[in-house]
Amino acid sequence: RDHLETARSGVRITVETPSRKEDNMSELKKISMEEVKKHNKMDSVWLAIDGKVYDVTQYLQDHPGGEEIILESTGIDATDQFEDVGHSAGAREVMEKYLIGEVEGWVPRPEKKKSNPA
Repeated sequence: RDHLETARSGVRITVETPSRKEDNMSELKKISMEEVKKHNKMDSVWLAIDGKVYDVTQYLQDHPGGEEIILESTGIDATDQFEDVGHSAGAREVMEKYLIGEVEGWVPRPEKKKSNPA
């Protein structure tokens, strides 16, 4: 719950805010990588990125990098490919509408250490 208070009246209003998908990962469908691997053709394309599974079939033709780059990333953990491109915050927002589940048994990898130039 969020609480809003107006400066002039001092009235406190309680507002129910919708929960974000990231906060509800336990409620998402668990999907095995074996299942993700089956969806690697133009008529059904799923990506596994950072432990989440996305059905991007309807997005293929709209992807600025082209269909091919997405198709090359199906059936594997495509986190590195996604991160290496340097997708924008806007791209990450677009992804959320294609979220269908989380990878069963997924364990986050340690973050890559960035080297400091001498």
